[in-house]
Amino acid sequence: MGIRLVWHILHLLVSMFYVALGMTHVAESYLISSGLWKKYRAFNKGKVRYLAIVVESEEAYQTSNIIKLLLWLESIGVKHICLYDAEGIMKKSKEAILEKLNNATLFEKASEHDKLLSEN
Repeated sequence: MGIRLVWHILHLLVSMFYVALGMTHVAESYLISSGLWKKYRAFNKGKVRYLAIVVESEEAYQTSNIIKLLLWLESIGVKHICLYDAEGIMKKSKEAILEKLNNATLFEKASEHDKLLSEN
C-alpha cells in the first residue's frame, strides 16, 4: 500500500509538471502571435524569401490545415514555400491544395530561368 501511495504521488507530480509545461507553451505562443514579446516583434517578414516546412506525416493527411497554413503564409508575404513530408502524402493531394491557391506554381514546374533557382 505504501508503494502504491508513492506511485500516485509521483504520478500526480509528473502530471502537474506536464500541465504547467503545456500552459507555458500556450502562453508563449500567445505572446509571440500577439506581438507582445519584444524579441519577436522585430521579425522582418519582408526578408523571408524562401521558407521550407517539414510536415509530419500525420499532419500531412489534414489537407485543410495545410491549405490554411499556405494561405496564411501568402497573406504575410512569403513568396516561395517548399513543403516536405517524409512519406510523400502531400504529393498525392497536391491537386486539391493547388485548387485553393490562386497564384501557386509547383517547384517542379518552375522555369529554369527563375531567379530563385539560378542562385547558388
